[in-house]
Amino acid sequence: MKAAENGHKQIVELLLQHGANTETEGVDGPALQAATFSGYLDIVQMLVANGADLHNPDGRYGGPVQAAVHGDHIDILQYLVEQGADINMGLGNVRRWGPDIQLSAGPLQAAIRTNRAHMINWLLDHGADAYAHEETPLMAAVKYDNTGILNRLVKAGANVNKVSNGYQSTTCLYVAVSGGRTEAVRQLLSMGADPNCSGFHERYFTTTTVLTNACTKDDADIVRALLVAGANVHARSVFNDHDEPPLHSAAKDSKPAVISLLVAHGAKVNEQVHDGWSALHCAAQRENEATLRALISDHKADPKVSLINGSRPIHSAAASGSVGCIKALLEAGVDIDVRNGTGRTPLHWAIERRNVDAVKFLLERGAKKSVKERERGLTAKDMAEMKKREYEWDEKAREIAGLFE
Repeated sequence: MKAAENGHKQIVELLLQHGANTETEGVDGPALQAATFSGYLDIVQMLVANGADLHNPDGRYGGPVQAAVHGDHIDILQYLVEQGADINMGLGNVRRWGPDIQLSAGPLQAAIRTNRAHMINWLLDHGADAYAHEETPLMAAVKYDNTGILNRLVKAGANVNKVSNGYQSTTCLYVAVSGGRTEAVRQLLSMGADPNCSGFHERYFTTTTVLTNACTKDDADIVRALLVAGANVHARSVFNDHDEPPLHSAAKDSKPAVISLLVAHGAKVNEQVHDGWSALHCAAQRENEATLRALISDHKADPKVSLINGSRPIHSAAASGSVGCIKALLEAGVDIDVRNGTGRTPLHWAIERRNVDAVKFLLERGAKKSVKERERGLTAKDMAEMKKREYEWDEKAREIAGLFE
C-alpha cells in the first residue's frame, strides 16, 4: 500500500513478483486507489495487470474512479474506465476520512464538489449517469454552489424534478432553497423546476412544501422567486400532528417582508388551522414581535381570534413570555384579562410557564389578580403559590410568588 501510494515502482514490482496480494488493504484501502489518487499511472497499470480489483469501492478514496477524480488525474481516470471500472461507482465501506478528501456519492458528484469542469465534462461525455445515486449530480451542484454546471447537467439528461430516494426525499430545487442558493433557485425555476414540490422527511414524518421551506429560512428573495414562478400560497405542509400553510410557518420564523409577499399573493391573514391556530398565534408563540405587529398593523389580522379552547394570541404571548408581543396586542385593543375556555387569563398563563418578566409586565399594566380559572378555581395568586410548591428548586417560581405577597 505505502509503496504504491508513494510511487515506489520498483518496490511494488518486487512485491508483486514475490506474491503480494493486490487486494490487501491498509487503513486507507487497497493499493490501486492509493496509487490512483497519488497519480502514478505506471503503478496503476502494473496493479491492474496483476489483477487489482477495479470494482472495489471500499476505503478512504471511494473506489478507483473517485480516487482519480479527487486526485485530478484524468489520464488515470480514462485508463481505469477503459479497463472496465464503473464510471458511476458508489461508495463502499469508508474506513477513514481525511481533510484532503471529502467523498461524494459517486465520481460525477465528486467532480462537481471539487469544481473540476474538465472532469465533469469527461465523465458526462463518457456515459456518467446524470441520475446516479441518492444525491443526484444536480443536487450536488446545488449543494456545493456549483451553479455553472446546471445547464450542462440538464443538457446531459438530468431531470430538475427528479425526487431523491432515502430517509429525506427531495428535489434539487428543495435542496437549493434549504441552502439559501438564490441563483440556483432562479436557474432551476427557469429550467422548469416545480415551484410546488415538497420535501418528505421519513425520520420526522414531515412533508414540507418548498415555499414553506423558504419561509422558515426567512429568505424574501427566494420566497419572491417561488411565488412569481407559481408557488401555491395556500398549499399546506404536513408536520407530525398538524398541517399549516406557508403564512403560519413564516409567522414563526420570518420577518415582515416575507409576510408581505405572502399576503400580496393571496395568503389569508386570519386563516385558522389545527385547533384554531392563526398566524398571530404562531407569531406570539415564537416571540416574533416584529411579524406580529406587521400582521396587525399592515395586514389587519384580528388580534381577538381564538383557538378552539378559547385562547387568543395574547394567551400564547403570555405563555411564551414575550412582553413585546403582549404589549403589541394590548395596543391593538385586546382585554388584558380576557379569559379562554377554561377561564384562564394571560396572567394565569404567564404564571403557569414561570415567565417572570411577563408576569411583572401584566401586573404593572393592571391585570386582575382575583380572576379565578374554572378548572380548580385558582386565582393568579393561588397559581403562583402552587407553582412555588411544585417547583421549589426554581428561583423563577419563587420570584413570581413573591410578587403576590
